[in-house]
Amino acid sequence: MNERLRRILMSLAAAVAVAATTALLAIWFGRPLYYSDGQQAYFGAGPELRDAPMLAWGRPEPLAELGGEVRGRVATLPDGSWLYGLARGAARTELVRFDPRRGGEPEPVLALRSDGHDLSPALAPDGGAIYFTSDRPWRDGGGYDLWRARYRDGEVYAPQALPPTINTVKDEADPALDPHTGALLFARRDASADARGLFSLLTAPLDGSEPAVPLWPRRNGDFAWQREPSFAADGKSLWFVQQDKQLPPVLLRSWRHGQTWLAPSEVSGLGTARWRAPALPASRQLQLLDAERGLLYAAPAIEVFPWLEGQAWLERLLLIVLAVAALLWTLLALGRRWRALDTITWCILLSLLAHLALLLWLRGVEIVRRYEAPPPRLGDLEVSLVAGGAATRSAAEDNAAALARELRFAGHAQAITAAVPESAVDAAAAAAARQAAAAEREAAAPQPEAQPAPA
Repeated sequence: MNERLRRILMSLAAAVAVAATTALLAIWFGRPLYYSDGQQAYFGAGPELRDAPMLAWGRPEPLAELGGEVRGRVATLPDGSWLYGLARGAARTELVRFDPRRGGEPEPVLALRSDGHDLSPALAPDGGAIYFTSDRPWRDGGGYDLWRARYRDGEVYAPQALPPTINTVKDEADPALDPHTGALLFARRDASADARGLFSLLTAPLDGSEPAVPLWPRRNGDFAWQREPSFAADGKSLWFVQQDKQLPPVLLRSWRHGQTWLAPSEVSGLGTARWRAPALPASRQLQLLDAERGLLYAAPAIEVFPWLEGQAWLERLLLIVLAVAALLWTLLALGRRWRALDTITWCILLSLLAHLALLLWLRGVEIVRRYEAPPPRLGDLEVSLVAGGAATRSAAEDNAAALARELRFAGHAQAITAAVPESAVDAAAAAAARQAAAAEREAAAPQPEAQPAPA
């Protein structure tokens, strides 16, 4: 073999062996090295998380038909009713309230009514205020702005606009209050050459003491808009909708560690519908909106556990690739020395290879030793013939028919349960009971008649 070709093949074999070893280590360790609960970091291979379950989202099931064209998000109020924006033609959107338990038509919220578009409501974590988007006019307004209305005991009061550091000449929409920090998260339309404009997620103090800052920095050439943010009930995760140019909208989810929000990732496994307005009113339920059909859905959270047997085939394949690569590298490394080996050495090497192949094959073979069950043991039936009356020897009694009339059948039953050792007290009580029963039977038996003494 050419020396250059031999070295190239050795390099390829070494690279394949390293890749297979790396893949095996990744599979064996499985999960990421570190996790966060929002504040504290956990080691992924530690005892807390090594065998811990994860959550997967089940198939979304319809909750209710809201009716009409729903715009923006759907907020769940403390009494179980839903608050959302319902289109009243092309020039107006009205905030309505719908109770799924009573049914019927949604009722408009009179305290929030305007002549423009009111939509995308959200309830404060403490349940004391409703935040929503509106294009109603006010002294510092420009386009869509954010408003707040007090909510107490089921009553909604007149709304007020948020501070000018939040409401600008640009469009602001989709307010959501952070349960941890109390800051306001919302979407703002960016100044862009794109005719549709771009919505980005920003955060700002609710009192307007500081200007709003982006939650994630924009990258050059990024034309995706982000809308409809919603916090989980515990405030550890953030859900929102993102759409890039003409592609369908996708659901994204982000986690926090301290005050930092990690890069969002797409939520998969929920079907092909164009889901909007994600919300988590409960820890085990994801609420979704099909805005095209006006249907509200709920996807349950499913707890899944580690199943290491499912990756056994991949481990075997990687082990075989690693063994073949190591063998090929060994053969190439020895090179010309193979010609100097004698017959005994060749036999030993071939035997080692055969045993290695047999070992790899036996990893997938299960050897079971079977024991034939013994045939069932048939129990014995014991029959006792007892003579009733005096045991006399007479010619009549020798008659079989007469003897049969004076005989009676006494059956003997034996329990089939396993014998259990008795205590000394139980054994004494059982012996006393048997003696008493024997005395009763002896007393009840008829006594033989007295025979005259022989002459």
